[in-house]
Amino acid sequence: MPRTLAGITAALTEEQRAQFRAELDRIAYGTARDVVLDAWWAQAVVSPQDGEDARERALEVVDLAVSLRNRSDYPLA
Repeated sequence: MPRTLAGITAALTEEQRAQFRAELDRIAYGTARDVVLDAWWAQAVVSPQDGEDARERALEVVDLAVSLRNRSDYPLA
């Protein structure tokens, strides 16, 4: 799933979309916005997984991807 507004939004429930948009509306750009995108991207990737093991593996992948992006300052898409 792409770490984009469209990718994240498409994966969220209607209630989650409203929360996601509200958080984004309160934040301009920069590091704070990246943190919000990372958190909601993780939610969007992990939530649809079936079973605790699958969710844990998905979270590990998200953590690795975010760590690599932060290390390289290269935005994930």
